[in-house]
Amino acid sequence: QQHQQQQQQQQQRQQEQRDETTWSESHESAIDKEILSFKKAVEREVAALAETVQVYGARISEDLSEQHAKAALDLADRHMEAAQALDVRSGEIAGLVNKLSNDVADLMLQLREDSRGSGAVSSVQTRENSEQKQQQQQQQQQEQ
Repeated sequence: QQHQQQQQQQQQRQQEQRDETTWSESHESAIDKEILSFKKAVEREVAALAETVQVYGARISEDLSEQHAKAALDLADRHMEAAQALDVRSGEIAGLVNKLSNDVADLMLQLREDSRGSGAVSSVQTRENSEQKQQQQQQQQQEQ
């Protein structure tokens, strides 16, 4: 009898151990399922966040490219205006230089003629030659 009682106790202990193991395994399995479910939810959120960041990055890139293009066009317009203004001014300066050169040439010829005593007729011819030269130079500038 004692032997039977010991066997029963031993069987009971073994059953308790099996029950504990089964409970532990099922509990661990439930925790693993929750962890796996949480992990999948986090992965979905991270993927959605990455996609949103990518969309915003593309928008920002487009906006910056557009702003850069507008700034480049504005700068090009300003350069064109400045170049046109400089062209006008250089034409004016070239005209003044030609006029001044012709006036100096006229004065030098007059001085030579006056010093030689050649008279007023050659002075008038020199002035006419000088005016013709000036007109030719202006025509050449306009053609350029």
